[in-house]
Amino acid sequence: MRRRALLLALLAAYPASAATDAAAFIEQVGRDLTSTLAGTTTIEERQRRLTPFLARIVAVEEVARFCLGRFWRLATPAQQQDFTALFLDVLAQTVAAHLDTYAAGASQVAILRPVPRGAETDVPTLVRQGAAPPVHVTWVVTADPPRIADVLAEGISLRQTLRSDYTAFLAQHGGDIALFLQSVRAHTLQIR
Repeated sequence: MRRRALLLALLAAYPASAATDAAAFIEQVGRDLTSTLAGTTTIEERQRRLTPFLARIVAVEEVARFCLGRFWRLATPAQQQDFTALFLDVLAQTVAAHLDTYAAGASQVAILRPVPRGAETDVPTLVRQGAAPPVHVTWVVTADPPRIADVLAEGISLRQTLRSDYTAFLAQHGGDIALFLQSVRAHTLQIR
């Protein structure tokens, strides 16, 4: 009974329009992405345009902090800032490279019913690409201002996966933040 009361309290505290707002945000992101990348012909050009776009639509600092887990507190403010910038760079490079695999206009995205979860809303989508089976992608959106905090592809969380990878590296290397940053920087140079 206590659990139900807590759930009802959370739902009451989260305006019904917030779920609608999160879905509208994801729809707008899709439209903005198309116009942001219009006319680009190279991965480098896409990345250059994507970086400020992603900085605007993704909760970059919050996700970067989450991905480092307990190691965030061990990093100096300068290292935290450095990692946040590197994280955005990696994100832009990864998105730019993956967009190359999708033919312009060939993908169809259907937004399903958004699900409020406390301060975040899950916006499930179904992505169809040609004759391939549809892929379930859920966008986790924060409120006020809306920002993307996570992406789940077929139920696998990007931020959880990155956190697992990053914290494993740091644990194996004695929590050496400088070495970690050097490794991330080297990775960004490899995927260019």
